[in-house]
Amino acid sequence: MLEDEHKVILRMVKVLTGMHERLESGGDIDAATLTEVVNFFRAFADKGHHAKEEDVLFPTLERHGVTAHLNQRSFVNVTSFS
Repeated sequence: MLEDEHKVILRMVKVLTGMHERLESGGDIDAATLTEVVNFFRAFADKGHHAKEEDVLFPTLERHGVTAHLNQRSFVNVTSFS
């Protein structure tokens, strides 16, 4: 489940990267599409996906001797292995 969600998130990163490249080359992007992409990251990635990692994945890792958490920038830090 989490791996599938990572694939979806990576697809949206590619969409956002394409939008950035279009802007950098002097092109335009659709404001409504940008809003939808930002909302996706806020709702799906930040609130939904990361919550699953915090509530399910990380406790499981910790039970097996790995300490991990999301930092403020939403990157996983592995702080120790047993």
